[in-house]
Amino acid sequence: MHEVFLDTNVFIKIFNKEKDYEKTIDSIAEIKSKGYNLKISCITHFEILWGFALYGEDKNVRKYEKLLETLEIEVVPLTKKDVEVSAKYCRNKAKIRDYFIGASVKNRNSYLLTYNTSDFRWLEKVSTPEDFIEHR
Repeated sequence: MHEVFLDTNVFIKIFNKEKDYEKTIDSIAEIKSKGYNLKISCITHFEILWGFALYGEDKNVRKYEKLLETLEIEVVPLTKKDVEVSAKYCRNKAKIRDYFIGASVKNRNSYLLTYNTSDFRWLEKVSTPEDFIEHR
């Protein structure tokens, strides 16, 4: 079955309880129920933990870890090939973390679910969680 990577902003939407966050949760649960393997880049993992540390939200770390465990979300390390693809495409130092995430997805021929699809125009398989459900 195909792998589906979740971008950092998907988790931010859930943890900040932003507009329609329940719909995001439902979409991810449906994707999982359809047999897709959920993944996140180690960069996404870093960004989430870093955000909790910066904003003093250590209490959310356990909730986040429980979410990873419940949905069997695997944290995928960067490979040499991921770094090489990032270097090939990245032209903006401020966006390097997005390129690491995108390269992890591209090199595994996977899908990326994000609310910043315009940041990943160079990927063939990118959409929001809701659009992914609608078109699968």
